[in-house]
Amino acid sequence: MRNSLARSNGFILVATIWIMAALVLMVSTFAIWVDRSLDTAYQQNKTNSSAIDAIATQQILLYLLATQDATPAGIVMPNDDVGVGQEVVGMSLDDFLGGANIVVDDMGGKTVSIAGNELRTNDDVYKGVNNALFSLKDMTGFVPLNSPVTQHIERLLQSLDVDEQQARALVMTLQDYVDRDDVIRPNGAEAFQYLRQGLTPPKNLPLRSKYELANIIGWRDIEPLWKNQNVLNKIEAVSTEPYNINAISADMAMIMFNLSESNAQLLVDERKQGAYLSVRDISQRTGLNLNAYWNQLKFYTSEHFRLSFYTADTRLKREINVYFPAQGEHPWIIYSDLTVPFMDTDALAEPQQPQTSLFR
Repeated sequence: MRNSLARSNGFILVATIWIMAALVLMVSTFAIWVDRSLDTAYQQNKTNSSAIDAIATQQILLYLLATQDATPAGIVMPNDDVGVGQEVVGMSLDDFLGGANIVVDDMGGKTVSIAGNELRTNDDVYKGVNNALFSLKDMTGFVPLNSPVTQHIERLLQSLDVDEQQARALVMTLQDYVDRDDVIRPNGAEAFQYLRQGLTPPKNLPLRSKYELANIIGWRDIEPLWKNQNVLNKIEAVSTEPYNINAISADMAMIMFNLSESNAQLLVDERKQGAYLSVRDISQRTGLNLNAYWNQLKFYTSEHFRLSFYTADTRLKREINVYFPAQGEHPWIIYSDLTVPFMDTDALAEPQQPQTSLFR
């Protein structure tokens, strides 16, 4: 009888231990699930908050671009505490040929107004609402894919070591893709060539995104273009030209103006001391002679911009291409809105504070 009772007690003890172990496992599993759920909810909330901050930043920036004046230094911020400085010098032929938009007085002098609080349009990173960061880039700082002038894209292809014959064919297929007729250029391609290869025929309209290049015969095979985001960042689906010297990057200056790496960096570094006002101003401050490119240079912003928004913690980045028409019922037109790769350089950028209280 005692042995039977002992065996019964032993069984109950073992069962109790197993039940307790099962309960511990259940509680641990539930705790892990709760912890992961909380972490997921936290990350989702963080992502949503970042998206809201980016949208708020975007709306403020669009308003500023639509309502504020521009100078060679960028977009003037609405800050009454910052005065406007006046620089009066004589106007030379270089100034005129350089395309500087300068007011000429009755005495033949020129007056250039720099507010000192401009939002630069050269892709510098700024602080937006809360944790949002943004940058602003004048589209005349990119290679224009929709331009009827082919020298821009030819120079880019040459920088990618594409041989001359292939580069010429690529330029022709691009031109045939965006023009409004069905006439085939030498080495080009129209609907027949696309259908024969099982591809979608060209729309015969300007590109809306640079990534449409992959749909054009021959372009998908240019590996140096698609494998390097820095190269992709040099091109945009626009037709704007000439180049805004106050927005162009150093690597673009190397390609477009045939400058060495050191001279291109000198051009950009000196620009940090103040916006360039004319071809002569560039020459006096850097010693670089860009007179041969006078018809490819401008000193004020265009109406086309690329706006980038991101937060370093979520590593999400949006780019919108926007146009501000001089006239019409719409203050701005967004013709491209993309999520793009977040690059290491984005995380390393040191954001500046815009000189306006709107982002604070």
